[in-house]
Amino acid sequence: LATSLTEEERSSELLYPVVSRIRHVSAQVAAAVIVEAVDEGLARDERIINMVQNDCEELKTRQGEKWEKLVKFVQENMWDP
Repeated sequence: LATSLTEEERSSELLYPVVSRIRHVSAQVAAAVIVEAVDEGLARDERIINMVQNDCEELKTRQGEKWEKLVKFVQENMWDP
């Protein structure tokens, strides 16, 4: 979460991203948790395991097409009030 702050947010001494970015940042945090859970053998959802298991090291960089695909998957499955 701390690494998700923009330069502007850091210079304003914010602890969390601005509200308008919370959903996007939350999806990134959730994607990172998914990668770690799969890597540590704690994930149970076969759909997620199959999506992530062979790419954990690449996904840990939090960059690239596979990372964006995982974040998009999370966003599509997030509750939207």
